[in-house]
Amino acid sequence: RFAAVCYGNGAVRVFETNGWEAVQRLKSMSHNPESLAATCVRWRPHCPTRAHDLVVSCASGVIQQWTWDESSETPEYTGSIIEEKNEVLCLDYSPDGNLLASVGSDRTVRVYDTMSHSLQHTMEHGLTDRGYIRQGHHSRIFSCRFVTPHLIVTAGWESACQVWDIRTNQSERQLLGTHVCADSLEASPNTSTVIVASYRHDNQLTFYDYITGKERTPPLVNDNIGPSNLYAARLAPDQATLYCIGSKPNVLLAVNIKTGEVVGAVRDLPHTCFTLDINPSNPREILVGGASGFLMVVGNSLA
Repeated sequence: RFAAVCYGNGAVRVFETNGWEAVQRLKSMSHNPESLAATCVRWRPHCPTRAHDLVVSCASGVIQQWTWDESSETPEYTGSIIEEKNEVLCLDYSPDGNLLASVGSDRTVRVYDTMSHSLQHTMEHGLTDRGYIRQGHHSRIFSCRFVTPHLIVTAGWESACQVWDIRTNQSERQLLGTHVCADSLEASPNTSTVIVASYRHDNQLTFYDYITGKERTPPLVNDNIGPSNLYAARLAPDQATLYCIGSKPNVLLAVNIKTGEVVGAVRDLPHTCFTLDINPSNPREILVGGASGFLMVVGNSLA
């Protein structure tokens, strides 16, 4: 019923998805006196019916937690986690909502208990086939997803995505051949597939089995995307359509995964757009966010 949007000045606004009226605004609780960008916002799964927990990350290294009961006029600030010398760029909850993963500029994956805010796992390395320690990410991490209760996939600026296991506290395998600069990961429900959108002008979409590490990209999915460099992709509930956002040129595309046909498009967007999400109460309604505070809702005409 609600969508949370974070902005470059550190603000977060909550919109009601029936009419898209702004109903709440969260104040920044950053420990940095300057208003740095809010970089990610996530709703906690499995909250009580009229209570909503959400977390917000900030480029200053702060992760804020809020609780909002719809019967209350204002959200309640319930605490912060501070990651010194890190720009936190992405967050994700575990499927049961009890753990929170964070990633950012320091190339480290951290996992917290959501009730106590205590740090449970810190992961930076993996092992080679010969048992030698290898570096996980070599540059900043832009995206993370809990794909199972214990596996986390992350993607960053360099080419290899990492599959981390909190049971072993390390990267178990790498997914090679991507180039990510936004929150570009999308997990396919009830499968072992993760989809990666890459910022490049060809072969932008890559599908992997995160259990085996093998690529299994559908043969036609990239055929009609064109030269646009993709920032993100989101899978429709029917798992047949993939919504993609990209730049150079600025486009929003609806792509049939099996045939590669572009079944809907909004071209020549007025601003570069970095992210998108699907309205769960109306899966054919897409929320797109971009530069200069640009926010657009695309209705059922897209696909």
